[in-house]
Amino acid sequence: MTRDAIPGRVATDLRSLPSGVVDLRAMGMGPTGVAAVCLVDPGTVRVEHAVGEIERVFSPDLEEMDPATTVTEDRLDQPWIVFETTPERFEELVASLVFAVDSLFDRGYGDYPFVAAVELHSPHEGRLYLFYRFDERGFYPFAPRPEGRRRHSGLERKVADAIREELTLLADEDDWTPVWGPDGSVHPWNES
Repeated sequence: MTRDAIPGRVATDLRSLPSGVVDLRAMGMGPTGVAAVCLVDPGTVRVEHAVGEIERVFSPDLEEMDPATTVTEDRLDQPWIVFETTPERFEELVASLVFAVDSLFDRGYGDYPFVAAVELHSPHEGRLYLFYRFDERGFYPFAPRPEGRRRHSGLERKVADAIREELTLLADEDDWTPVWGPDGSVHPWNES
């Protein structure tokens, strides 16, 4: 079965993000208003078409929409579709993320989404991402430390414990793939 056959499960998983974040708010961690989806196989014609479809879906002016939508590439040339709004509009942000992913599946690009991400922040703990792996159909937390390519594993486990009742987590921590930016202080979807 290809991933094209499972869009309903993916949409349900992603739509559960707002309820999963409720417990994180109680821990002093809240959404920043940024989410993204990464596509695999950069540079292939099919991925270029998929990105073009998303740009058309969110046209006419991507950056004037709320959430604002941009397409960028990371340092490995992986395309990312990035959504930004205010932290208070988290549900609308998730809806845009779900719509983009559904659009990819509906147009036959279901094999290309690799991960979706939402960014959270705590004044005490720093930045944290909740990633959704499309191939494994589950979430995992990723907390990069600001000093280089190191993870805050204790925070990741604490967050996993807090959200496991609401979100489908990847059971094996070996599947909690780090998605590094150029350094620990920027988003994974930045080039530098």
